[in-house]
Amino acid sequence: MTTTFTESDHPRATTGEFTTKAQSAPETTLTGSSTAPVLYTFHADTYTPRALVEHLVSIGELSPAARDMDVEEVLDQHAGANGIDRDDEVSFDSDDFPKVVLEHQVTIDDHPALGREWWEVAQGEYGPQSAPDALDRWAEDLDLDAGTLDALWQGTDYTAGPEAVIARVAENGRRLGVDFDALNSPVPVRHN
Repeated sequence: MTTTFTESDHPRATTGEFTTKAQSAPETTLTGSSTAPVLYTFHADTYTPRALVEHLVSIGELSPAARDMDVEEVLDQHAGANGIDRDDEVSFDSDDFPKVVLEHQVTIDDHPALGREWWEVAQGEYGPQSAPDALDRWAEDLDLDAGTLDALWQGTDYTAGPEAVIARVAENGRRLGVDFDALNSPVPVRHN
């Protein structure tokens, strides 16, 4: 087998030593994390990317043609026209221009806007809750003696999921004659 040495494939410095070839950036990252925005905050509200464009069109900030464009491209153009440096979010307020919310910044409060699971306790008095937090809040809000509370939670299996726990507690409540609505503590409600 014969191999051919091609000088251009092996760059050398002027001293005759081999140098490092320039390499392009990798096509994927090892972390797999995305830097694409999942939400935006603007005027104290949270928007999905498409909902933000719709809002900006509705208030006259963008033309209807923006609906057919990539959201980030639209916002880059809009920022440029308004002298806003989107790469320096501390230089502007979210009342003046939308700010990015990345996946790692999402909280339970963002779940309704994203269509993700959240739980409601006491007719929304506490805002969106995770399932464990909703169950804990509900238990705290029940104005019952410790023995009745223990009897309500008897036989619950948290590994079966929150719906199963709520069903068991509701069943125990019926058996014990506990009316959650009369206590102004209806069972937590799952959304999405």
